[in-house]
Amino acid sequence: MFGLYMGVYNYGNVYKSDALIYKFYVNNKIEMYYIKDEKYYIQNNIIEGEIYDIFIKSNTIIKLRKSVPIIEGIVTDVYKKYIVVNYKKVYINYDTKIYSVITKAGGAFVKKSVLKAGDNIKVYKNTVNEIYITHVSSYYKPPVTGIAGKRTVKNFLKTALAPVGNVLYVYGGSWNWQDTAAGNMATNIGLSQTWLDFFENNDARYNYKAKNKTKSYYPYNGYNQYYYAGIDCSAYVGWTVYNVIKNKNGYVVNSTKMAKTLAFKHGFGNWTQNIKTPLDFKVGDIFSSNGHTWICIGVCCDMSIVILHSTPSKSVLGFLGGGVQISSVGKNNSEANKLAKYYMEKYYPKWCERYN
Repeated sequence: MFGLYMGVYNYGNVYKSDALIYKFYVNNKIEMYYIKDEKYYIQNNIIEGEIYDIFIKSNTIIKLRKSVPIIEGIVTDVYKKYIVVNYKKVYINYDTKIYSVITKAGGAFVKKSVLKAGDNIKVYKNTVNEIYITHVSSYYKPPVTGIAGKRTVKNFLKTALAPVGNVLYVYGGSWNWQDTAAGNMATNIGLSQTWLDFFENNDARYNYKAKNKTKSYYPYNGYNQYYYAGIDCSAYVGWTVYNVIKNKNGYVVNSTKMAKTLAFKHGFGNWTQNIKTPLDFKVGDIFSSNGHTWICIGVCCDMSIVILHSTPSKSVLGFLGGGVQISSVGKNNSEANKLAKYYMEKYYPKWCERYN
C-alpha cells in the first residue's frame, strides 16, 4: 500500500498511553491505522508529509518504508500529455492524480490541485502516476563545518557551527518520539535534511509553542511528533558531541544535567561549579544551567562571552522560533554581542532576516 502520512488523529488531545490512531492519505481518501511498534521503530522514523510504502495487517501498520520518487524537482513546462521536470518529460494522462501537500503543526493536509510551471514536485509510480506538489530538498553547504570523528576542540567548535542559522528551535527536537533520549537526528553524521527542510518551509511567523496545543509543535501528552523538525539546546550539544566522538546511543540528556553527565558518565573533561569570573570559561566548554545548555566559543576583553546554543529567540514579528545561533552572555553593547551580531549577519543573512 502507498500513502502520505498526515499525523496522529486528534493530535494534542490524546496521550502516548492511548491507543493512538495514525492518519494516512491513501487512494484519494483519509485512512486510519494503528501502529504495532513496541520499540518505537516506526514512530522514530515517520515524518508528516512524506510518502510511504505501508504494510498492513488487521488495520495495523506492522512495517513501513519511505517511498522513493521516480523524479523530483521544479516544473518548467506543463502540456496536455506531459510535463517537463529537470529537463525530462514526465507523461501524464486522465488517471494521473495531482495533490498539493500542506504541512503545519497539528498534521499535514492534502488537496487536489493543478500543476503549473514553478511548482516543486515529487512524482511517484504506483498503479498510476501520482504527483505531489511539495517541498523538494535543496543542497546546503555550511560556511563552517567539522570532520566527523576528529577529536579536537577546534573540530568540536567547527562541527557546532554547522547548524547555525539554518536549524529552528523545537522543544524536544532531535529527541526520540517517546521524548526520552537521542532521536535519529541527534545520532546523524552531518546535518539532518529534515532540519534544513523545516527551516526552508517556515518564515518569521514560525512559533514552536502555540497556546492551542492542537496547532503546536510542542510535544504535549508524552509523544514527540515533531522530533525531526528542529533541535533544542540539549539535543544540539548532544548532536555536536556525537559527531566528534560517536556512540550508538547518542549523548542527549536533560539540559540541566548535560555538562555533569558528559564529564562523569562519558569522561569528557572535568566538571565544576566553581565559576568565579568569566575567565574561568575555556574555549569549547559546555555549560549547563537550570533548563539550558550552551557551548563557549571564547571570552572577550570586557568579560562578555561568545557562545553557541539553540534557543527560541523572538523573530522580527515576535514569534518564538530562533534555533541554533552564535550568541552572547553579557550586556547588549558588549564585545561578545557585537561579534555575534557581526558574524550572524555576515554568514547567515537569511536567518537574520527573521531573527534579531
